[in-house]
Amino acid sequence: MQAMPEMSMAGMAPLHTHDDTGIIHVESTINRNYTLGEFLNILGNLDVNNMDVNMAINGKPDSNGNFTNHVLRDGEQINLDLT
Repeated sequence: MQAMPEMSMAGMAPLHTHDDTGIIHVESTINRNYTLGEFLNILGNLDVNNMDVNMAINGKPDSNGNFTNHVLRDGEQINLDLT
């Protein structure tokens, strides 16, 4: 993924966490859709290339098949099962 041009707030990415609760915060001056893939790219330490990834959103399995393109929505709970 490309670097996000709005990464100017003292080096903080617009997608980030504040603690270990798992809540993803979007803090940006640009109003646009952000994806789960962008967040995972920022984390940079999750290699899923040789893994099966199943995603559930608000407890319901997502049959979309491409979790990286999932647009993040306020208040949703996303669970990734990596095998």
